Amino acid sequence: MSGKQVHGRTTVLMIAVIAVLLVLLAVLIWGLLWPMGMPVGEQDKPGETVEPDATQAAGDTVHTPEPTIQSLAFPYPLEEGKLTVDSLFQYSGYNPDCGDEMGEDIASLVITNRSEEHLAEARLTVTLADGKELAFEVRDLPAGQTVWAFAKDNSAYALSNFCTAIAGTTQFEQSTPLMADRLSAAVQETEVTLTNNSAEAIAGVTVYCHTVFEDVYFGGTAYAYAAGDIPAGGSATVSAVDCYLGEAAVVRIGAGD
Repeated sequence: MSGKQVHGRTTVLMIAVIAVLLVLLAVLIWGLLWPMGMPVGEQDKPGETVEPDATQAAGDTVHTPEPTIQSLAFPYPLEEGKLTVDSLFQYSGYNPDCGDEMGEDIASLVITNRSEEHLAEARLTVTLADGKELAFEVRDLPAGQTVWAFAKDNSAYALSNFCTAIAGTTQFEQSTPLMADRLSAAVQETEVTLTNNSAEAIAGVTVYCHTVFEDVYFGGTAYAYAAGDIPAGGSATVSAVDCYLGEAAVVRIGAGD
């Protein structure tokens, strides 16, 4: 074999090896650019979200999530925390906020006056998940006291029908109006004795009482009892008959003079 023949075969072999390497490289690149048989340019870029086709077939339905109704968390603050609604619960029995009407599972609120002022009045509306609204009213709640208030129309409340909103109006006074500079009050269960400590007669005295039951005010209603005219140094006693479930708590004293 001549030198030219050897050199020729070596050249051919080198060309063949280079060709094989090029083919392998091409296959490798092809596999990287065309994964899973998809043409280059049709694969979603990393991090992108595929939008649904704008031209959906007739009859297709796009399902969007329904808005979630949130249950209100208790205690719920009102008037920048001066008043809190601590819970919504069921009560069965006589409703003092509906003329002592009997009821089952009556909607009821636990409300606390967390301010240093006297709550003269609160009118609250509670909205439930099904859209139903419940009305509550509280009168004369001294600072630091808690009251159980009941639906004014004696409406029943289902535990599954949770509360979604509470709104209303309130009125506060600087202190509990007890005419303490002229009168003093002593309570024995439901008997309230008012004594005129001033040097002048006081005409048209009225005392307002809440029922205290298990250390809370039972019902948002404050009952009014007329004590009449009380002479200087004299006393008058009234019976708070509506507070029969517990004892009377004097929450306001007024006079006509």
